[in-house]
Amino acid sequence: MFLEKVKEKIKDVNILPTLLFIVVLVNYLPIITLNFTTKASKVIGVVPMAISLFIECIILIGYYYKKVKIKKEMSYNFLILLGITVISLIIQVINFFNKELKILDLANIVCKFINILLLYILIMGVNIEEKYINNFMKAIVIMGLVACIQNLILYFDDILGHLGMIEATRKFYPCKSFFPQKNPFAFFLYVSIISTIFLLQKDSKIRDKVFLGGALIIFLFNLVLTFSRTGTAITILFLGLYFFATNKISKKTKFIIILLGVAAVIIAVCLLDQYNPELLKKLLRLETVKNFTGRTKFWDLSKEMLSESPINILFGVGRFKAATLIEKFGVTQFHNTYVEFLVSGGIVELIYCMSFYIIGLVKIIKSKMDRKYKSIYIPMILTFFAYMLFESLGRFSIGWSDTMCMIFFITIPLLHVNSCNEVKKISEGN
Repeated sequence: MFLEKVKEKIKDVNILPTLLFIVVLVNYLPIITLNFTTKASKVIGVVPMAISLFIECIILIGYYYKKVKIKKEMSYNFLILLGITVISLIIQVINFFNKELKILDLANIVCKFINILLLYILIMGVNIEEKYINNFMKAIVIMGLVACIQNLILYFDDILGHLGMIEATRKFYPCKSFFPQKNPFAFFLYVSIISTIFLLQKDSKIRDKVFLGGALIIFLFNLVLTFSRTGTAITILFLGLYFFATNKISKKTKFIIILLGVAAVIIAVCLLDQYNPELLKKLLRLETVKNFTGRTKFWDLSKEMLSESPINILFGVGRFKAATLIEKFGVTQFHNTYVEFLVSGGIVELIYCMSFYIIGLVKIIKSKMDRKYKSIYIPMILTFFAYMLFESLGRFSIGWSDTMCMIFFITIPLLHVNSCNEVKKISEGN
């Protein structure tokens, strides 16, 4: 009886947003398990990520089976994906004969094919009710709150030390919750803040508004504690763009809020400079701004590698082969998604992968979606473009970062667009 109920529930097309969150959570579980009770910066290996992808495939293929087919308009996209995948594999065969093959590059190509097929191409054939997208956003907010509470518990003494309330036991240590570094935690808070703003658009009860308002304050407080300048700056940019785009606030009120906001920032900087200059120095770290905290060194190396051959420029050399160039700096990523696309699959991959975000953005703009949601999605995608300039995000491969990026910035917006278009068709039919 229970299994029959489960099967019936899975058949319900509207369960997809909940399943997508489960996919996100499954990819985060390995990193949560490693770092939830320790300040250590442990990273997950290939095996846990592969297991997470396997579970993801079972969940999504089980959902799609006999229910969703590739739409005609996406069949051409599937052929392009197939072609790029074949060319990428051929490049790796050449690397094999040149004794330069990285096995993980082969796995990366297969993983990208699977993710793009399951989370982009097939998703275009799904129509759900708009209200069920809220389930995904609610789950992200709850997960964000768990991460923040854990951060406050784990780094309680460090936070008091940063605030100058007790003597700091460590000179500089950003608060990162259960993440291996501060920047991934800051990115997750950026996503949590967007989800909170999304839910605030609903005409919900006062207690719900109070809860979400409190969650927003908690997320912003924890974001500052990460000392991630990129995460903080991009989040402020998103909030600013949303603030100007939304029609829920009058122009007069916006003007007053801007004045108060500018005044608050000036006062806060002055107070920090006067009473806690060390904290202000940690937040700004102006001495590392010029070279983007060493990122320019990685980018220069990528240009040298790509310029070695026209083939490299067109089709790249493979993400992990390219990463060997920057291992001497103690990093495995180029901290720039556009560079990651170029070194992994060349100009072809850069154009193809960026087309997903651009197509999604165009569909949102052209859709009949309520303006209150457009005023979130458009700033969200635009600021994500800016985020990708400084971090390796959304590479369509495996792992919690890539999975979250694809689902949050591509799959969910496209599902929302589909739901609005379906409502339009029904209304026109009537």
